Amino acid sequence: MTVVFVPQEGGGQTGFLTISSNDPDRPVVTIEVAGVGSSVGPGEEIPGPIKVDLNLAEGNQGLTTTTGVRPGSQVTLQLFAEDFPEVTGYGVRVVYDESMLSYALGNFTPSDFIAGATPLDTGIEGLVDAGVVSLSGSAASGSGFLGDISFDVGNGFADSTFVIITEIGLSLSSGSLQTYPVRITATLLESSPADFDGDGSVGFTDFLIFAIAFNSNDTKCDLDGDGSVGFSDFLLFALAFGK
Repeated sequence: MTVVFVPQEGGGQTGFLTISSNDPDRPVVTIEVAGVGSSVGPGEEIPGPIKVDLNLAEGNQGLTTTTGVRPGSQVTLQLFAEDFPEVTGYGVRVVYDESMLSYALGNFTPSDFIAGATPLDTGIEGLVDAGVVSLSGSAASGSGFLGDISFDVGNGFADSTFVIITEIGLSLSSGSLQTYPVRITATLLESSPADFDGDGSVGFTDFLIFAIAFNSNDTKCDLDGDGSVGFSDFLLFALAFGK
């Protein structure tokens, strides 16, 4: 049995694990545990050999902040290697706010960066370890697409949240393990109510949708909530336009 200690606050943290049994000599055993927590929020970035991209187009666009995030949607992070030494495997540790996001085992999809490598992912609330290992000894080096890791947005999501890579591990072809303590943050933002087409910004398409709904009781475009789409809604839309 494996027990994992996950601090709920940033910095060095300690705690105690108490085990009760029917052993007459030692009915209770207490073990001190320690760990370093990473707060799920803004902080100083610490780069490493893996980059994150929230733009799902081919290639690394370097997008680390996205808007248009809503409960019921899914957010996908693309992972990219940057100047890897020759490796037979890699892994990342990711933390997130479990009150806003959730991770389902299998939501990590690796690429063929290391040919024939076996994917591995484990998770508890607020933490995911994901990566690949080559059982055949095949190796790769350099830069390239590593894979996707996806999170489901829960009903508790509001305003913004973060997904943070806190550790990277590389299994070198020499047989050693190289680890990197990092802080690589993806920022997820809620969209404006005026983003009617859900593309993450309020633009011309949203204006066309609003114009069609003007003087109607379309609840989607009723920004002030008075039951109809009128001049006050237009003023609110104008304030949001271009953002």
